[in-house]
Amino acid sequence: MFAYEDCLESLKQLARTSSEYPNYSHCQKLDLFSKKLGFNNFYHFQKSLKALPTDIFSNVSLSLMRKLCKSTKPSLDVAYYEFYSFKTNGESPRVAFYSSWIGYDKFGREVRIPRSLNGLKSIDGIRGIFESPVYVVESDKQLLSWLFNWHGVALITEELAKDYFHSRFNRRHRVADNVPSELIEACNEDYNDNVAS
Repeated sequence: MFAYEDCLESLKQLARTSSEYPNYSHCQKLDLFSKKLGFNNFYHFQKSLKALPTDIFSNVSLSLMRKLCKSTKPSLDVAYYEFYSFKTNGESPRVAFYSSWIGYDKFGREVRIPRSLNGLKSIDGIRGIFESPVYVVESDKQLLSWLFNWHGVALITEELAKDYFHSRFNRRHRVADNVPSELIEACNEDYNDNVAS
């Protein structure tokens, strides 16, 4: 699924965005993060990936990208959205998102849409909350790998989130005026964690 260049660029991004090793140069960070991935240094990382046969490379690259996406920080100066992918039995994954309330529908249910976050400012706090990995997703290939293979929590760039989960953002037409309070109370919904689907 991933190309050699995808893995290489993701490792470079990790070295650029990481606050670990503040006194190390970019090249030193490349060596250190390569070692964390099981290689001797950055040169060994490059040489080993290039030497892999195509059929083996796809599995290795998927595993490497997973490690890189759960370690890196957002690199783009854009809004990010917090999404959740849940594995289901043989069906498409179930998707939920960190949300904000925009109103009630005609049945008294809350209408919620994804809520944007500043990815760079939010990532450390979000990773501190969850025991499982939190992925930073900034490409189509990363998004599809997270959605169908890795699952869990991901911070996704605005463009990707709106492309892949358009229906979650397009819900304003559901909001009704003058919804009776009895209907709202009867729904008894709990969004204390702001997670909706």
